[in-house]
Amino acid sequence: MSYLYRIVLFCCFIACLSSCQAIYNHRLGAGLHAHDLIYQPKPLASRDSGVNTATYLGGVALWGKGYHEGFMNGQSQDRHWLGLLQVSRAHSWNAATVSYGAFGYLGQYYIGGDSFSEYPKDSLGNVMNKPLPSIYQGNYGFYGFGFRGSAQLNAILGRNTNWRFLGVDMAYSREYGELTSIRQRIPKKTVNNGLGRVYSGHSTGYDRWIVARQPALFTIAATTEMVFNSDPGKDRSFSMKYSIGTSSAPYGTSRWFTISQLVAAYQYYQHTVSVTLGYFNSKPNTHLSYHQRFGYKQKKKANLYE
Repeated sequence: MSYLYRIVLFCCFIACLSSCQAIYNHRLGAGLHAHDLIYQPKPLASRDSGVNTATYLGGVALWGKGYHEGFMNGQSQDRHWLGLLQVSRAHSWNAATVSYGAFGYLGQYYIGGDSFSEYPKDSLGNVMNKPLPSIYQGNYGFYGFGFRGSAQLNAILGRNTNWRFLGVDMAYSREYGELTSIRQRIPKKTVNNGLGRVYSGHSTGYDRWIVARQPALFTIAATTEMVFNSDPGKDRSFSMKYSIGTSSAPYGTSRWFTISQLVAAYQYYQHTVSVTLGYFNSKPNTHLSYHQRFGYKQKKKANLYE
């Protein structure tokens, strides 16, 4: 019982510490951060030793809220959107798939009035939890270019399913514009927010201003994807893909968040459309994409199922 008592006491102590502090993160990074792993379509795997090859040209429209932490204080008004064009080349065979390409993008990030705000003090010098309008409030444009690659191991399951069971996606981009400039100006610091317990006129709560200044961004993620082909004789399929990974410093630290997303895509002959959802508690967004296939080459296959 003594051990159980100590465990309960320790848990109560941790809960008390948590209640005494109110710590909120205000983040600002590259406009493409958490969005650079755009879906790359690939041909269905060949069932013999041949290789299926295609080139894809497409675009992405993306919109959503800015950085935030669920229902916590701060950055509730941030918004962003961007448009992206990309071209890629892909190869698929019965054991694996690879894809590589380049892209360009432009967009806008809105910093809300409650982001990176200071707090006034009352006549006694105590911090009041009524944030002043942010001096950084406004719209900031950004644009850039980049390169991406993808590789996956593939297994053919029966007549109608390809399981790209283990893969890796990578993307490198470099950003320019007003958002890049404001990221150099906003200081990295902590600001007393007037929440939590008050000791000697100072509260234990504070806001952390977390800013990534680097114009370059590199992201790598592990992936798994299931592709369902309604009929091997017909050029159409439906796929679901999940990715989880991280971006280069400083995004890989504990003050940022894991990169994860879920994609649903449908291919109808040379047309592919996809929807991407992710980052609901950090930088929520929706991707809609369309790609058209060109130069499709398919070797004659011996059908193993006849």
